[in-house]
Amino acid sequence: MALEYGDPEMEEAALAVLEADDPPITQITRIDIARCFHYTTLSGERPLLEFLRELWPIDAPFLGGAFEGLEPAIRQHMIRNDDWSVEDLFRELGAFTCSRKRFILTIEAALHPSTRRGEEQERLSEQIGEALHRDGYKVESRFRYPATPRTASSECPTRSPVRLRI
Repeated sequence: MALEYGDPEMEEAALAVLEADDPPITQITRIDIARCFHYTTLSGERPLLEFLRELWPIDAPFLGGAFEGLEPAIRQHMIRNDDWSVEDLFRELGAFTCSRKRFILTIEAALHPSTRRGEEQERLSEQIGEALHRDGYKVESRFRYPATPRTASSECPTRSPVRLRI
């Protein structure tokens, strides 16, 4: 129901109930994952606001200022001034306490080949995988880029080629 009405708070509440019996991704692991982006951006080659809008309700009034949402603060501190780290962004978004699903979708999107490829993607996948290992999760790459001709013709992913698994 929350997804039908586009209510982010209701969606998170519903996911909390649905995820209650699943292994969590702990706050310390989420912080460590945010720190993996110290030398790069969360959105890689994609514009940050476009990337975030697909995953987070950054224009919702409950995030950031009373009526503005978080988008103006992100624009100010990550685009104009570059004085927020990904850790700061995650704190403002609520990524340290959000549903496991929303967090995983964010990390999958950050590792997706439309966001980054090559050595940077491999390095981040490895670092994030090390952090997730403590909580019993792993990064699983299902589709490598650049793909060999055989792989490209025989495996066409319909979902993210990078998945986080228990």
